[in-house]
Amino acid sequence: MIDSPGLGRAMVAGELYEVDAAALAAMDLLEGVGPPRRLRAQALRVQAGAPGDDTVVLAQVYMKRAEQVVEAEVQLGPLAEYTR
Repeated sequence: MIDSPGLGRAMVAGELYEVDAAALAAMDLLEGVGPPRRLRAQALRVQAGAPGDDTVVLAQVYMKRAEQVVEAEVQLGPLAEYTR
């Protein structure tokens, strides 16, 4: 995700997992939080249920600042869903 308020999609479908501290640390390492990739973990309120379900939870997402985006690396533009 790119931290660019007001741009892109307001809603993105994805999967939500509950993990312990060790798994979260491993995910931070895998995602490249901090140098050299400089991604950052950000807590966001997300809709946790199916459309029409108003359940909202606090979830951690990984974001890159807009000025860090290399246009040549952007392949699909804003995604409506994170899948393979």
